[in-house]
Amino acid sequence: MGTGEATIDVTLGFMPPSHAIADPEHPGLRRAGPRAGAPYGGESVERHRCAGTDLCRDGSPAPDLLGLGFDVVDLSPLDQLQAAFARVAAAGRVDEAEASTIRAGLDGSTLRGSGGITLQVLHVADEGFIMRRCGPNGLSVVGPRSTGMNGHGQATSIHADQDVFGTPLTQLMDGRAPELFRHDSPDGTNHDAGLMLVNLWVPLHQITQPLVLGDKRTIDRRRHQLRYGLATSSFLERDDDMAINDIWTFLHDPGQRWCFRSAMDHRRAWVFDTLSTPHGAGTELEQVFFTQEDATFRGFETSGSVTLARFGAARAGVTGQFDMVRAELDAGGNVPRIPPMRAGAGIFYEDVQFSGRLGFLHAFEQDRLSPNETETGSYTDLKAELRYRLPEDLPGASAYEIAIVGENLLNHDIRTHSSFKKNDVLQPGRNVRLV
Repeated sequence: MGTGEATIDVTLGFMPPSHAIADPEHPGLRRAGPRAGAPYGGESVERHRCAGTDLCRDGSPAPDLLGLGFDVVDLSPLDQLQAAFARVAAAGRVDEAEASTIRAGLDGSTLRGSGGITLQVLHVADEGFIMRRCGPNGLSVVGPRSTGMNGHGQATSIHADQDVFGTPLTQLMDGRAPELFRHDSPDGTNHDAGLMLVNLWVPLHQITQPLVLGDKRTIDRRRHQLRYGLATSSFLERDDDMAINDIWTFLHDPGQRWCFRSAMDHRRAWVFDTLSTPHGAGTELEQVFFTQEDATFRGFETSGSVTLARFGAARAGVTGQFDMVRAELDAGGNVPRIPPMRAGAGIFYEDVQFSGRLGFLHAFEQDRLSPNETETGSYTDLKAELRYRLPEDLPGASAYEIAIVGENLLNHDIRTHSSFKKNDVLQPGRNVRLV
């Protein structure tokens, strides 16, 4: 995959290796826990920072359904679909009527991928139509359990949606799915079939947690891919022998490569191999959503200087400053990103040609937090400067000044509490400049 500006780190969830066990039904392969009692929830997710390629950037590779396992198709010419997507986006949920409209708009359609491939939709499955909703930075905006097509949160871990050798394909295809569909599996591959079982993933809004897909060329199927039994009773109506859906989950490996699009809406859709392509929600593209609430702000700010001595045209003295603000929501809790209390003092000397200052600003710890904030430690920023103005009797010299400026001379770790990136980015350490 490409590197450089198109590649950034994304955080993805994987199955912890501790959950991998020998698969009794497939000797030599592994699965994630027993089929009827697979690990589920937070204990089954291990997060890793992975190299992700933004396919919206210049120089990024072109999607390739057959080569990489995914492509992007253009849905903008399908007016009936676009109107339905807009209605579903406005409603925040999908009902049976809109689902039927969307299925009818796709059934029999011809879709053109950005990688040059043309797909003919032969059949749209009766089940598996779901709407996922998620907020920024991993925020959940759905209830604890899904109901039917709605109420599904983001996919928290990397997975592939169907095992070509498992339920329900074995029952529905009378065991012929591996020879009918193109696929890559730990048990084997089929690259000769002209049929593919694919997912169509349509983002209704600008993405806060983009879908991230794995480059299939970097997946070691026998080492990284585990069978997983997913209970479907909460969102699918199936006979008892098909109540557990056989899917795939994945272990992390540093050699894996991942792709996403940082800008996408319902005019385009991902299409990817249901049987083989690992995918899940990325959590690196942080966005912030604000709502307006009543709040009360209280604060105080002052600063000043006092001249203590004069020597002809020169003078010397002291400076001081103090500021603080307290901000609380009327409904309870703290307003986010409020700076900490600060206090500072210094001394100065200045005359016609020479001036100098030495002072500090101490920021106290900020531990009055709103949800999703973290504490910011205290620090002291010690600064000093010496300035010299060139004599005015030198030709053109009156416009020039030479200065030595030093900042953060104590070399403290300084983080700005109001910054969204303060946990990742420190302010500059000790530095001295000639200006």
